Amino acid sequence: MKRRQADGCVAFVCASIVFGGLAQAGTETTAFACATVTPGGPRLGDNGKKYLNVQGKKSGSEGQYASFGVVDFHAPAAGLQSGKVKGVTLTLVQSIPSSAHDGRVKFYLSNDTKSELGATAPNSKPALKFDKETADGLGEQLKTRFLLGSGAFTKDATGHVDTFKLTLSDAAEAYLREQLKRGGDIRLIVAPDGEDVAATYFGVGAPMESNRPKLTVDDASNP
Repeated sequence: MKRRQADGCVAFVCASIVFGGLAQAGTETTAFACATVTPGGPRLGDNGKKYLNVQGKKSGSEGQYASFGVVDFHAPAAGLQSGKVKGVTLTLVQSIPSSAHDGRVKFYLSNDTKSELGATAPNSKPALKFDKETADGLGEQLKTRFLLGSGAFTKDATGHVDTFKLTLSDAAEAYLREQLKRGGDIRLIVAPDGEDVAATYFGVGAPMESNRPKLTVDDASNP
């Protein structure tokens, strides 16, 4: 697979981005759940798990395809060896349709790991939906959220690997550290950072495990 550097910057703090050809230090965990959240709620059916789409408010007629992605990981089995997390890297593999469009995406860590990502009971409202009143579609959902950085999605080809080394604030590091110590789940959000972006990646239902989202946690004890 080819890998590209994905640049990123948030507010006044820039997120350093990993060159894909380099090996990642740390402990890796593969996502066990994901959702593409549209104005109607999480996308249902096989495609709701096979793909992860992040699309801005101009996607489709009146933003009908606007979406943000949610990805869940179990804490790596190795846990946390030291008292601090040095960093985290998110790896996503592109799955490219003709509608894919270059643009920017941004990343959050959420301490809400309970909101349902799948189908809800008949006639009930979905737990999550894309809020078209807000730029990234999140509104008041999935709080507390810790902003981890932003980066560029550049349409390449199916199978192309994007790696994003994310920035942890003190508050985000403290929360993540506790999740790792207790073996809790880690929920990341990938949201549009512009109205035109249409980023398309494989999700947890991808037939090949190597195409599924990965999270690498760098312990402070790693060199």
